[in-house]
Amino acid sequence: MVNILRSFVTDECFWPKKKNLAKIHKDLHDSGSINKNDLFQLWNQTPFNEIMPDDDFKEYILQVLIHLDILIEPKRHTEGKSMSNSYLVPCIVKALAPSNFIDKEVIGGRTLCLAYEMTDLSVPSALSFKIIAAALVVWPLKEEDGRPCLYYQSALMNVDERNELRILIEGQRVMVYLTNAESIHLISPDVAASIQECLTLALTNILKFYLQSFGKFTVNLDVSCYFNIKVD
Repeated sequence: MVNILRSFVTDECFWPKKKNLAKIHKDLHDSGSINKNDLFQLWNQTPFNEIMPDDDFKEYILQVLIHLDILIEPKRHTEGKSMSNSYLVPCIVKALAPSNFIDKEVIGGRTLCLAYEMTDLSVPSALSFKIIAAALVVWPLKEEDGRPCLYYQSALMNVDERNELRILIEGQRVMVYLTNAESIHLISPDVAASIQECLTLALTNILKFYLQSFGKFTVNLDVSCYFNIKVD
């Protein structure tokens, strides 16, 4: 699995020399997205032939990576628009969010802020990407100037036509910003509650996964004691 991940999760100095393959890597690092054809092109390189000898095996590995939340099948903007051959890779994107991502002068007075703060547990930064991954399968990623708004440890999504959702990972805090197009008073309590419920469940499952991986999780353990929720 390490060698398979190395095919697309790798530093620039290890990118293939062929221009078309190098471009796939560059686009992936810039946008955090890759389509199936490009991914299979990377897997068709000689070093990976022994690991993945045929397309059936590649399809199997693809499903494993989706199951592990390394590749994310994004939420569709419309039910009729297929995105089944396009995947997001939150853990690899290097582009930083723009400086006005959470500019109070831009979104102030229209935004409800929710913060999850870890208490006595230090969570590896790699697991923070799973929070963003969990959101991306529920809400469609917004696009600006033809680019998906997926950045390093942050993302901007459309909740509906009038509301946007920003997620920003800051150390041991997960910052969530729900912004209405006009006013904070027009944010539906039901929408806000459903977002909090979804993200709390996602964080709970991520912490269970983390604790179980290190043999610290028991059936009766209440993982909610490892984080606090603050609403602003």
